[in-house]
Formats: sequence, C-alpha cells, structure tokens
Amino acid sequence: MIDWTSHREVRAKMWDPYFGHSLTNKRGLREDTLLYVLRHTQMRPRQVILLCNSIAERAMEARRFPNLSESDIREGVKNMETELAIEIINSFGAQYPNVDKIVNGLMNMPMIFGGNELDKRAHETATHWPESYTAAKFRSLVAELGIVGRVCGRDNGHIRAVFEYALRDGLELTHRDECVIHPMFYTRFSVVFNSESRVVPVSVFEDGSKEDDNFP
Repeated sequence: MIDWTSHREVRAKMWDPYFGHSLTNKRGLREDTLLYVLRHTQMRPRQVILLCNSIAERAMEARRFPNLSESDIREGVKNMETELAIEIINSFGAQYPNVDKIVNGLMNMPMIFGGNELDKRAHETATHWPESYTAAKFRSLVAELGIVGRVCGRDNGHIRAVFEYALRDGLELTHRDECVIHPMFYTRFSVVFNSESRVVPVSVFEDGSKEDDNFP
C-alpha cells in the first residue's frame, strides 16, 4: 500500500524505481530527476503528463520501457518543451494579436540578465503591436506568459525565480530586477547559457518536494 498523501513515499515507490533519483542534464550537471522534469513546466498537470509521455515514448522506441534511461528523460523533455512553449504562446493569441512575433524579441536572450535588457529588446517588437507599443507593455507581456521571471534567491547551484503564473497578483518587472528565462522556453528562444546554475521556479519547491533531503 502507498500513502498517497506522503510525497516522500510516493517518490520512493512510484517515481525513483522508474525515473531514477538523479541524472546528468544536457549541460553536464547532475540534478534530481523530479526537479528536472518539473522545472521544465509551469506546474500544470497536463504539461507534466505530456513530458512523461514523451519520455516514455523514447524508452518504448528503445524497447526499455518501463525502465527509463537518463537519455530518455533528457531527450523526452527536449522533444516536448518547444511544443509546450509554443502552446503557451499561442494560447494568448486572441488577447495579444501577433504575440508569437512580439515574443521573438527574446531570441538569443541570456538565461539570466538585468531587467534593463528587456527594454533594449522591446523596441525591436514595436512594429508587431496592433496598438501603441511601450517597453512596459513588453515587460508585462513576457511576465504574463511566464516566459520571464524575477530572481528571488540562490543556493546549492540553483537560481530561484518567481514567475507570474505562481502568483495571485501580477509580476511587475523593472529595469532594476535580475531576471531569468523560464527553462521551458530555452529551446524556443535559443537561450544563451551564461551561468552554470539551474533556474528553478519557486513553485517547484512549493509542491512538497522540499521534503527531499537533496533539495534546498
């Protein structure tokens, strides 16, 4: 029997036997498998399911399923993360016409950067706004989509960041903030890795995974 209210027990009996406890990520850094999968989502159950299905498909193609290799997890996440990113962007299309072109102002963005960089990129998107454009509107848009978040702490090789989807109120980004791109959007925007730390949305830790001794 499994106590489904215990994160630790579910993790030990239903996750680790199949996914393993840790893996080497695409950048050669060792990290927890559950953290790796969750930080490539916006903590929406459907996104987690799609990532796990993509991982399982890789294992089935290699005739390993239900056993999963580290490469299955890495490639499964990579194969699905762009689709998830595009899905999020397109879901705002009715609210923000040309949103897919506007957010292209983030192409080749560093994974961590000063908020003033958003203002520099914003003017490149001006022709795509159906109404008058401002740098503040651009900052608000990329925050609302959960693409850009604000750094709120660092520890044990993690950069903790808060994103608007995890807040009750909106996230206001200013030129003084230290900002990051959400890991789910790395491939979509060809993000430049300028830090060896891993960006972790704070909501990932808040789901109960702090109980694991390997987490901060």
